[in-house]
Amino acid sequence: MRARLGILLLTLTACTTSTPASPPSSPTTQPTARTTTARVAKPRAMIDPCEVLKADDFATIGPLTTAPKSEQGKSTPCNYDVQNSNPAGVLDVRVEFGPTFREWIELYAKVNGDVEEVDFEGHSSFSGCPTSDQGMACLRVIAVSAQYTMNIIVGQPGANESQLAAFSDQLAHRALGNLPPA
Repeated sequence: MRARLGILLLTLTACTTSTPASPPSSPTTQPTARTTTARVAKPRAMIDPCEVLKADDFATIGPLTTAPKSEQGKSTPCNYDVQNSNPAGVLDVRVEFGPTFREWIELYAKVNGDVEEVDFEGHSSFSGCPTSDQGMACLRVIAVSAQYTMNIIVGQPGANESQLAAFSDQLAHRALGNLPPA
């Protein structure tokens, strides 16, 4: 699945077709008007992506099958493998820090069509579940400072969009709470 998620991640900024994610049922995620600057309720520090989520954060999804993996460094993505109830395979979760929110939303919109900016615990955010010939991955992008975003990306063979979107949002809430203040 690691190779599959890697390919899916590349397709987030390459040729894909977009399937808009269903709006999460969370009361803290509400559509907002697009602004020129991203809203950041509480600026957060960039840390090693493998320290963003802990084993306890996956408790309602399933246990980690291996320790989180990345090359050392804050700008390197971290991959988590989670065994959940889906018999088709391991849930692959990726945490990374990316460019500014405006850069991310413009790049994503160019490839996948317009996206809806929402409020996610006081932060500018958007989500999407693009598909490619390798499958689907759902992501949640959150502005955590004026300089960068935190991105939670989830993929799994045989999972449907609503499952993947729910997992990415659940983990994004946990991850945002785990980031220290800037």
